[in-house]
Amino acid sequence: MATGPPRPPGGRAHTDDSRAQTTLDFAIGVSLFLSVMLFVFAFVPGILQPFELSGEQDTVLSERIASDLSQGTLGDPSEPYVLETHCTVAFFDEGSPSPSRCDYEGSTIQERLTVEDHRNVNVSLRGTLSGADADLLCWDATSQRIVERGSGDCNPDAGDDDRLLTGGETPPQSNDATVSSRRVVGIQQTNVTMRVVVW
Repeated sequence: MATGPPRPPGGRAHTDDSRAQTTLDFAIGVSLFLSVMLFVFAFVPGILQPFELSGEQDTVLSERIASDLSQGTLGDPSEPYVLETHCTVAFFDEGSPSPSRCDYEGSTIQERLTVEDHRNVNVSLRGTLSGADADLLCWDATSQRIVERGSGDCNPDAGDDDRLLTGGETPPQSNDATVSSRRVVGIQQTNVTMRVVVW
């Protein structure tokens, strides 16, 4: 009488198809592992760099600076878009202390605008006072008035108090790398353009 294969000491018969892992188990495990790794590589860099500004945030920053300067920082908040001459000229005199009657503090553009030191900002006033093409404006200390840079009355390198109405770093030549905002403002009863560039 046939009795079948011998039983091991534990009492259970040994068969060839009893394995610890199947092909389906392996496929599911590898799929889950790869899914988790893709998630980590996709989202962790954004979590580790929360303070890096994107192009959209540069736009918000430039708009905020332009609005603050034109609606109160360089003038009276009750009369927006009208700049006070003394505070405006002093704003572009970097390195000198801020006048006590003006609504900004610090000696650099970043400090006066309350932006981080690593942010590059340029602020300038441009206009067509003589009817020619728009040019960078300048403060003529002799006549105590705003003039165009090319008018001949502006000599900021002559050692007097004439100064170009621009401050901050020089913007890069590539327009793709910068974000700019503009406001039309009044100063000395003349409409000029304030340009704020952030990069």
